[in-house]
Amino acid sequence: MSLPPANWYPAPDDPTRERWWNGAEWSDSFRPAGQPVVPPPPAYGQPQPYTPAYGQQQYAAAPKNALAIAGLIVSIASVLIGIYGVACIVGIALSGAGLSRARQAEATTGVAVGKSMATAGIIVGIISFVLNIAYVAWVANNPQLFGF
Repeated sequence: MSLPPANWYPAPDDPTRERWWNGAEWSDSFRPAGQPVVPPPPAYGQPQPYTPAYGQQQYAAAPKNALAIAGLIVSIASVLIGIYGVACIVGIALSGAGLSRARQAEATTGVAVGKSMATAGIIVGIISFVLNIAYVAWVANNPQLFGF
């Protein structure tokens, strides 16, 4: 046998009052009879989608500058690889294209996406290029070390 749900019911000993039934037993709470019944809280269901409070902004995912990212990665790789001078030139070129894209984005949206990353890629690429030139000059001046 199931018990009635928690709610206000006519008091068994006094018809002029209502008594709170908590779903298992009568409580000590009374109220005058005839007051409006408060509807039960809604049952749990699917979560509602988030809506920001008044005045809050919704933020989209930050845009990315793939050319700036690729340029920095290739420039760093050219320093680590060392003797392959082509990689530093490719890193400088990619970073330059990324910097151009960042400047275009800054002109249209006011946000320079990837500008510092592209600048770092250019600087690291130039450092790698200078190191490669120095390495080639050192090898040319010391051919006996390499059996030339």
